[in-house]
Amino acid sequence: EQAKKEEEERIKKEAEEKAKQEEEEERLRKEAEEKAKQEEEERLKKEAEEQVKREEEERLRKEAEEQAKKEEEERLRKEAEKLAKKEEEERLKKEAKDQAEQEKKERARKKEKEQVGQEEECPKKEFETMSKSSTENGAAKGKF
Repeated sequence: EQAKKEEEERIKKEAEEKAKQEEEEERLRKEAEEKAKQEEEERLKKEAEEQVKREEEERLRKEAEEQAKKEEEERLRKEAEKLAKKEEEERLKKEAKDQAEQEKKERARKKEKEQVGQEEECPKKEFETMSKSSTENGAAKGKF
């Protein structure tokens, strides 16, 4: 009887120990699962943050490139305008110089023409005067 009781007590204790051990194992398993779940969530969160960071950096890089491109285009446009203005000024200056040169040549030609005209007129007048006097003299002398 006593041995039977002790055997039952021992079996009961073993069963309690086993149940306790299984409970502890279950608790540890759940803790491990929870920890693994948290680690996975943390990993995914970090990945997402990294992805967001990369996308933001890419967006900012593209924005900076666009801005730099716009600034370069603006600089080149201004440079081209400045160059075009300078070329236009040089063209106008050259036109004015050419026109002044042309006018100078024209004046010189007119002056030369006038001088040639006066030179031609002088001998003509002298000739006319000489002819007149000759004619008058000849007429007076009856040699006409």
